[in-house]
Amino acid sequence: PPSLMAQNTAQESGGDGNTNALRAKPERANSPRPMMMRPSWIDLQGDWDYAISDKDAIANPPEKWLGKTQIPMNAGTSATSPAEQLDATKRIWYRRQIETPELKPGQTLHLHCNSVTTEALVTVNGMLLNMHSGADAPFNTDITQALTKTPTQEIAISAWSPAPQAQATGITGEVWLEIVPRSHLSTLKITTDPSSGKVTVYATIWGQANFRTLEVRALDGDKEVASGSAFYHFEKGGYETTFTIPEPKFWSPDAPKLYGLRIRLANEDQSTHDDVTRYFALREVGNTTDAAGHSRFALNDEQIFLIGLEDANRHSAMSDSEIRSRVESIKAKGYNLIRKPAGMDSPRIYHWADRLGVIIWQDLPSHKADEKASKNRCAELQDLSARYFNHPSIAIWSEESFPDQSYTAGKTTGDLRTEPEPLISDSARAAVGIAGDYDPKSDQVEKLTERGISAAVFTGATD
Repeated sequence: PPSLMAQNTAQESGGDGNTNALRAKPERANSPRPMMMRPSWIDLQGDWDYAISDKDAIANPPEKWLGKTQIPMNAGTSATSPAEQLDATKRIWYRRQIETPELKPGQTLHLHCNSVTTEALVTVNGMLLNMHSGADAPFNTDITQALTKTPTQEIAISAWSPAPQAQATGITGEVWLEIVPRSHLSTLKITTDPSSGKVTVYATIWGQANFRTLEVRALDGDKEVASGSAFYHFEKGGYETTFTIPEPKFWSPDAPKLYGLRIRLANEDQSTHDDVTRYFALREVGNTTDAAGHSRFALNDEQIFLIGLEDANRHSAMSDSEIRSRVESIKAKGYNLIRKPAGMDSPRIYHWADRLGVIIWQDLPSHKADEKASKNRCAELQDLSARYFNHPSIAIWSEESFPDQSYTAGKTTGDLRTEPEPLISDSARAAVGIAGDYDPKSDQVEKLTERGISAAVFTGATD
């Protein structure tokens, strides 16, 4: 059974941090949610029991378990080897025993799932606690009420997909447990004005705010450079405070500057009720016009040519060092952009893109056909937008494959257009060239740049 994870390292938070020990699996000891880290969490990646049942068998987990499988992993791959072929009439179940964690008075235990395709059920000790729909949006379940006074607890998660052979199916993202106060910080949104260095922190709370105060400290390495505080604002539905970073440094692929952020929810007697760590960056994306009248992609008001590679390697049980190496190898080949097709990847991908200085072009999940699925998708996209809003690496969002227009982060109108040929035409939107393999010895990118291309994305790379 996994052990409790301890306080995350300084590298994780972007500032000075307390490192600690108790890590059952050092290669996976880094936070599965780097934008909102707490000290106590339990890693559930690894071996789980699995079984297959009928789609409508949701009351209880199956009695017969077929073997072991690795989490996270696509249930359609050979590595999981389901005993029966998955189709739209079947669902796959996963089961794991955990040590019963010690909860202090007022604490609760939450189960987090980063990605389960497409409809998920969560049961603990046979009690159904949650039903979730949406393949890419992370979700969590308060499982405290189902815990028993026994040394171990049984967690079971099931997944069903309407088209299991057409998409990754099963638990395709990280799973972990987290100990949180009954009333706790729920969401964080950071907005920045790079030119002035102003940073606004907006936080919501799950539960009662009472007379608690939000305290925020911004860190440059181990040095506190700014701070702020706020009381709960009932009209805004949360806490909001603004502070200014002195001599602000911008984030870019050449200099991926990150600031640490410590956020504490203080009780009336100044004791700590809840605290989280994260990081943020000062950067702004948009368009500008060059001397020839071409619309160009701009980062921090400066033109930057984006040369990118598609990376669709998703839903595998990779260690954090492997994920970092994956991002590093792409940047080492001379790319400053990674295009993520077909939906979200592990949060650790975006974390390392933030740290190493790689811009992400992110596809949103595909459109669904029926009305119910469309409504669910809208809710899922709103959730994704909130959860991934503050990754400085994510600068472009797009709809489906090779869209006619894409959206720079924070915008609501299309700023980019794809030119597969490409045939450059006058437009207020920057042009992006889409091509096959990239040969660094070729002058194709230079020629296209002269014709007005602002970015080039390749679907493959030569050796």
